[in-house]
Amino acid sequence: MIVRSFAASVPPLLIVALVGCGSNDTPSGDHMTEKREPPTIRINADDAEMTAAMEQARSTVDEFIDALSSPKPSQSRFSVKVAVKDGDHVEHLWLVPVRYENGKFIG
Repeated sequence: MIVRSFAASVPPLLIVALVGCGSNDTPSGDHMTEKREPPTIRINADDAEMTAAMEQARSTVDEFIDALSSPKPSQSRFSVKVAVKDGDHVEHLWLVPVRYENGKFIG
Protein backbone atom coordinates (compact mmCIF):
# COMPACT_ATOMS: atom_id res chain seq x y z
CA MET A 1 0.00 0.00 0.00
CA ILE A 2 1.27 3.46 -0.89
CA VAL A 3 0.64 6.17 1.68
CA ARG A 4 1.19 9.80 0.81
CA SER A 5 1.18 12.64 3.28
CA PHE A 6 0.90 16.31 2.47
CA ALA A 7 -0.01 19.51 4.19
CA ALA A 8 -3.25 21.01 3.03
CA SER A 9 -1.90 24.49 2.60
CA VAL A 10 -4.97 25.72 0.77
CA PRO A 11 -6.68 28.77 2.18
CA PRO A 12 -9.56 27.94 4.55
CA LEU A 13 -12.13 28.98 1.95
CA LEU A 14 -10.85 26.27 -0.37
CA ILE A 15 -11.29 23.60 2.24
CA VAL A 16 -14.37 21.75 1.14
CA ALA A 17 -14.82 21.32 4.85
CA LEU A 18 -16.91 18.21 4.73
CA VAL A 19 -15.35 17.44 8.03
CA GLY A 20 -16.37 14.69 10.33
CA CYS A 21 -15.46 11.99 12.67
CA GLY A 22 -16.72 8.53 13.29
CA SER A 23 -17.59 6.97 16.56
CA ASN A 24 -15.78 4.15 18.28
CA ASP A 25 -18.95 2.06 18.03
CA THR A 26 -18.43 -0.91 15.74
CA PRO A 27 -21.11 -0.98 13.04
CA SER A 28 -22.98 -4.20 12.50
CA GLY A 29 -21.75 -6.41 9.70
CA ASP A 30 -18.26 -7.12 8.46
CA HIS A 31 -18.11 -4.46 5.74
CA MET A 32 -15.56 -2.37 7.67
CA THR A 33 -12.84 -4.95 6.97
CA GLU A 34 -13.19 -4.69 3.18
CA LYS A 35 -10.43 -2.79 1.37
CA ARG A 36 -12.41 -1.52 -1.62
CA GLU A 37 -12.35 2.07 -2.79
CA PRO A 38 -15.72 3.85 -2.69
CA PRO A 39 -17.19 4.84 -6.05
CA THR A 40 -16.42 8.26 -7.48
CA ILE A 41 -19.46 10.52 -7.39
CA ARG A 42 -19.68 13.63 -9.52
CA ILE A 43 -21.63 16.54 -8.07
CA ASN A 44 -22.46 19.73 -9.91
CA ALA A 45 -20.77 22.86 -8.56
CA ASP A 46 -24.18 24.46 -8.01
CA ASP A 47 -25.69 21.50 -6.07
CA ALA A 48 -27.77 23.08 -3.29
CA GLU A 49 -27.30 20.26 -0.76
CA MET A 50 -23.52 20.18 -1.25
CA THR A 51 -23.31 23.97 -1.00
CA ALA A 52 -25.28 23.92 2.27
CA ALA A 53 -23.12 21.10 3.68
CA MET A 54 -19.93 22.98 2.81
CA GLU A 55 -21.23 26.19 4.41
CA GLN A 56 -22.22 24.34 7.58
CA ALA A 57 -18.86 22.58 7.76
CA ARG A 58 -16.95 25.84 7.28
CA SER A 59 -19.01 27.56 9.96
CA THR A 60 -18.22 24.79 12.48
CA VAL A 61 -14.59 24.13 11.57
CA ASP A 62 -13.37 25.58 14.90
CA GLU A 63 -15.49 23.02 16.76
CA PHE A 64 -14.04 20.28 14.56
CA ILE A 65 -10.48 21.43 15.27
CA ASP A 66 -11.22 21.39 19.01
CA ALA A 67 -12.60 17.84 18.77
CA LEU A 68 -9.64 16.74 16.63
CA SER A 69 -7.23 18.18 19.20
CA SER A 70 -9.00 16.67 22.23
CA PRO A 71 -11.36 13.92 21.08
CA LYS A 72 -13.98 12.50 23.41
CA PRO A 73 -13.80 8.75 24.04
CA SER A 74 -16.65 8.30 21.54
CA GLN A 75 -14.84 10.20 18.73
CA SER A 76 -12.38 8.67 16.29
CA ARG A 77 -11.62 8.36 12.57
CA PHE A 78 -11.47 12.08 11.83
CA SER A 79 -11.20 13.17 8.20
CA VAL A 80 -11.17 16.38 6.20
CA LYS A 81 -12.01 16.79 2.52
CA VAL A 82 -9.94 19.35 0.62
CA ALA A 83 -10.05 20.75 -2.88
CA VAL A 84 -6.80 20.36 -4.78
CA LYS A 85 -6.55 22.46 -7.95
CA ASP A 86 -4.43 21.75 -11.02
CA GLY A 87 -5.19 24.44 -13.57
CA ASP A 88 -8.91 24.23 -14.28
CA HIS A 89 -9.21 20.73 -12.81
CA VAL A 90 -10.31 20.35 -9.18
CA GLU A 91 -10.09 17.08 -7.31
CA HIS A 92 -11.55 16.67 -3.82
CA LEU A 93 -9.48 14.39 -1.60
CA TRP A 94 -10.03 13.01 1.88
CA LEU A 95 -7.19 13.49 4.35
CA VAL A 96 -7.15 10.33 6.47
CA PRO A 97 -5.68 10.19 9.03
CA VAL A 98 -5.64 13.92 9.66
CA ARG A 99 -4.11 16.23 12.21
CA TYR A 100 -4.07 20.02 12.63
CA GLU A 101 -0.75 21.80 13.09
CA ASN A 102 0.27 25.43 12.70
CA GLY A 103 -3.03 26.41 11.11
CA LYS A 104 -3.06 23.58 8.54
CA PHE A 105 -4.71 20.21 8.19
CA ILE A 106 -2.12 17.55 7.46
CA GLY A 107 -2.94 14.08 6.19
